Amino acid sequence: MKKTIFIVAFCVILVSILFGQEPLFDVKNDVGTSIFTVYPDGIRIMGMSLNADDSNIWIDDSEGNNLFIASQDSVRFYLYEDDPSDESRGGFAIATVGSTSDEGGLNFLDLTPENYFIGHECGINITSGSYNSFIGYQSGKEDDTGSNNVFIGYNSGMNNTSGYRNVFIGNESGIANTTAWNNLIIGNQAGISNQTATNQFFIGNSAGNSLTDGYGNSFIGHSAGESSTDCHHNTFVGYYSGSDNLTGNNNVFLGYAAGKKSLGDENVLLGTYVSYNKVSGDKNVMLGSYAGYSNTTGSGNVFIGDHAGADELGSNKLYIENSDSTSALIYGEFDNNILNFNATVSIGSSLPNSKLSLSGTTDTNGITLGDDQTTPILLYHTTNALRVTAPNSRIQYGTAEYIQDGGPYETSFNSDLCPVTDNYYDLGTSGYRWDDVYATNGTIITSDERDKDNIVPIQYGLTDIMQLNPVSFNWKGKREENKKLGLIAQELLQVVPEVVKTHDKKVIDEETGEKQVVELDRMGVYYSDLIPVLIKGMQEQQKEIEELKEEIKKLKK
Repeated sequence: MKKTIFIVAFCVILVSILFGQEPLFDVKNDVGTSIFTVYPDGIRIMGMSLNADDSNIWIDDSEGNNLFIASQDSVRFYLYEDDPSDESRGGFAIATVGSTSDEGGLNFLDLTPENYFIGHECGINITSGSYNSFIGYQSGKEDDTGSNNVFIGYNSGMNNTSGYRNVFIGNESGIANTTAWNNLIIGNQAGISNQTATNQFFIGNSAGNSLTDGYGNSFIGHSAGESSTDCHHNTFVGYYSGSDNLTGNNNVFLGYAAGKKSLGDENVLLGTYVSYNKVSGDKNVMLGSYAGYSNTTGSGNVFIGDHAGADELGSNKLYIENSDSTSALIYGEFDNNILNFNATVSIGSSLPNSKLSLSGTTDTNGITLGDDQTTPILLYHTTNALRVTAPNSRIQYGTAEYIQDGGPYETSFNSDLCPVTDNYYDLGTSGYRWDDVYATNGTIITSDERDKDNIVPIQYGLTDIMQLNPVSFNWKGKREENKKLGLIAQELLQVVPEVVKTHDKKVIDEETGEKQVVELDRMGVYYSDLIPVLIKGMQEQQKEIEELKEEIKKLKK
């Protein structure tokens, strides 16, 4: 079967003629035009047809099969591979004197069904290797048994002997490779030191040019990973990306000079100059231009944002920020379980009005606190109030203390209810009073002498008591309830003003706790303070009784 394997468009026939010389031999056609002429220094062959479809020159074998045809627009060589009778194989070659290298010849072009070699000494040592394509000066020169390789460029893959399935493109690309396989190396002097490392992917001038061992690395960009010697599973993309990495493994660097000086493992660095000065440290994630720029030895950091953590030198830090500020929008410490927000935080609202804003569209859209093992606590807003729904309707706020729902409009405590400051706060106000107060042992009013000063006998007595006007009454708005007994504060104020509450101290500044005396909307009475007045009146009355007894006794005598 005839196979065309070499076509050159626009036929150019090499002619070596020195004009003015007399021909030694001349063949002319039927019209007297020279078509084959031999001169002392050369041979001239002239075709006559100007029709591209016509063949001007052709050479056939003994059976009439075309071997060479030159026409107006092409030159064709034909090779026949129909079961050759000997072990010679069909092919096409251009060489120096001596048709093979064994005879002293040097191939410039050698095309066979198994291998395509184009270039000086290209693939000259091949024996059993097959399906290789070598193009360039001494490209694949030492290849012996290697197969399925593509080498393009000056000295590309020159020292490969048995490596297979490699693609080297570029000046001296993969020049040191000997037995490695499955490598793709593209770029001037890319991967020039690689000898046995497999599954490498280098694209860019000098990319990975120091690597001698390792596997599974991808270096893309000028000088990307150029200093790496023995490493695996790294991906460096960008000019000078990871260029100083020596043996660090499992890293991903993306960006101009990203991780340029990094020597650690399992780092993810994305951005221009990201972690530029890092020389050691593992398991860092840094995203953003100049992120972690000055961090040289830290590990376990997460920096996200332009210049985020640029001046941070430690480990296990979290920075989410778009500047080199040390007060990042979000800051954390993984080793201390610290998370800090330098921001207003909002959930459910686009217009927060406080440091932490939580909003829902309905009463049931609240905050749930708890885990899978317990009934959660639900917090939500309802009609100007914060509603808390908890297991057993109880909220514990101390080691043992808790507040509990005691029933409809009832709240229960399991502890003493005390003010945080002695003798400072009130229970209720003149406008917001308690209806009833229930107690088992009564109400105790402090009366310790150690707490008293300026002690003098009271001046009130029987005469003052006789001015009091005890009344019965109903509270307005509660006429259906039982009558109450008492005194009128305004009347009592004229007799014993000390027992009438007309003013009180109110807090006017919640930040400082400052108080101011204000007049009450409703007067009140310290009924317990009337007891000393009543006692004094009884004492005076008893004295009068004793005196009357004495007078009666004298009259009876």
